[in-house]
Amino acid sequence: MSANKKFDKIVKNENYIDENAPETESQPRKERFYKFRRADVQKVVKKYEVGFITVYVMYACAFILALVYAILRSQGAFKGFSENASFVVSVLSDILIFIVPAFVFRIVYKPLSERSAYFYMRPFSPSYVPFIVISLFLLIFSVASGKFAVSYFFSPVRQSDIAFVSTKNVLVYILVYAVVPAICEEIFFRGVFQPEIAEKAGGITAIFMSAFAFALIHLDLEYFPVYFISALILAAVAHVSSSCLPSIILHAIYNIFSVYFSPRLTFIESEKIGISFILIIFTIAALIFLLLWLRQIEKLCMKKSVEATIHSGKVKFYTSPFRLKSDTGYTVHKLLRYVFSPVMILALTAFFLINLL
Repeated sequence: MSANKKFDKIVKNENYIDENAPETESQPRKERFYKFRRADVQKVVKKYEVGFITVYVMYACAFILALVYAILRSQGAFKGFSENASFVVSVLSDILIFIVPAFVFRIVYKPLSERSAYFYMRPFSPSYVPFIVISLFLLIFSVASGKFAVSYFFSPVRQSDIAFVSTKNVLVYILVYAVVPAICEEIFFRGVFQPEIAEKAGGITAIFMSAFAFALIHLDLEYFPVYFISALILAAVAHVSSSCLPSIILHAIYNIFSVYFSPRLTFIESEKIGISFILIIFTIAALIFLLLWLRQIEKLCMKKSVEATIHSGKVKFYTSPFRLKSDTGYTVHKLLRYVFSPVMILALTAFFLINLL
């Protein structure tokens, strides 16, 4: 709309002289009077509804499969298997529970134009290496202190936690019980589940829900806080680096560490010797690495903010900025909608039933 059409002239003065013309006594300069015509104002309304959460269909399938597998194990369905057969069952269960639902979801719900970033496996910059290393130590000390606290204050030591690796096929054992679970779980949660939620509800909701769903699917009430804390760290690493590759690396290294050192630490805890001192040391170490971890995130944020230019009035980032909030709606509102969705309520109910019955 041109500028002349925005106003209606209500007084027409025949004696009007151009503003640039010199003023004389016989022809004084008169003023024009205009009335502002009200423009059509379009009210912008934010939409807060989440709608149907398609990625929860994938999670529901994985949770049901994990539940069936846990019931079969509790009933002793795999007790008579040989060591090699147990290896095969473990690998097939991880693939069936995590990889198959994730792959089917990507094929069904991901458009052809967006399938280049399958499973969120993107290369990450070497500048993330210090952040990843600190994240590894934070993960180890926080989980170790959490397990010490849970087993010492709330529950007795389980014999499965102090079973040392006695197999001759050490490399196969590491591959089956450390590397394969890390790859499958991270592809599912940080490669598909978390990015889908982050796209619709922001990073805060995605990180929390990824950790919450990860802890639920392990069906372990005693170690639920431990799984939740470790998943929070892995989810934050994946979100900051915009790739699930660092979380896969961290998860695999931690699983290898857990295979060798977690039984020894749990054995020390079972002897009840110097447990308070070890717990304090681990907690202090976890807090120190947490401060260093937050400092690394701050540095990466500063680096991302510097690596930006302004084109046509818009800020263009060379790397993706950290999207903690959603584009539309309130983060807390969407977080509650994702937490109290029917799928998560049913999963939480099944989680408590299988642990309490």
